[in-house]
Amino acid sequence: MATATKQARTGRQGGHTDVDKAPSEFVVFQSNSGDYRWEVVAEGGATLAQSASFASFDDAEHAATRMREGAASARFETSASAGRRTAAARATKKR
Repeated sequence: MATATKQARTGRQGGHTDVDKAPSEFVVFQSNSGDYRWEVVAEGGATLAQSASFASFDDAEHAATRMREGAASARFETSASAGRRTAAARATKKR
């Protein structure tokens, strides 16, 4: 009797994807509404993260630089701690 082979995980079902390993870059841009933002963009063009808005290009660039420099030393938490909620949780509660 043949055994079934495991299917590879796709997307973000708990496994790593090619996006995790791909080179990425910080891009600072002016949005359609006139404010400035930064994004982390994967080599394939997928947006991995986007900032809040800034009043000037220089402010957005400074924030992107600080984020990039601090990312390597940032702690990684697998879940939000008891007294600390994620931005998504705060947005849901406001509704």
